Amino acid sequence: MRKAKGKQSHVVSVSDDNAAITWLIEFLGVIVSVVVETLSFLFEAQHEVKAEEVREKD
Repeated sequence: MRKAKGKQSHVVSVSDDNAAITWLIEFLGVIVSVVVETLSFLFEAQHEVKAEEVREKD
């Protein structure tokens, strides 16, 4: 009986681990998307500044 109970608690802990891993993956996905959006925004802003500098030189 004790082994079955231990097995059951192990299954619960594995389930908890899976939930934590799922949460971590979703959290990292949000962070990555925010970083990508920020970098693309900065790249576009830098590109616009360079375009203005080229126009001013002309």
